Amino acid sequence: MWNIINENINKRSQKNDISYLNINGTITHNSHVIANTFNTYFLTVAQHIHTENSKNQNSGVGGNNPLNYLYNVFKQSIPY
Repeated sequence: MWNIINENINKRSQKNDISYLNINGTITHNSHVIANTFNTYFLTVAQHIHTENSKNQNSGVGGNNPLNYLYNVFKQSIPY
């Protein structure tokens, strides 16, 4: 269905291949290493976010109130 719609509105799909990746200062062109690096990142990103949020809550940077968190992070007033 989307292929037909995109064809009719002359929208061409764009393919962005990753031919290399800088991993900790080392450039690699190995597609398996690149895939594994992305896999590891996406497997651990939720845990990293949770850990950082826990640190911020424990250190008083916002506590459980999202507005307090935003005020502390951006150090500017936020319009209501």
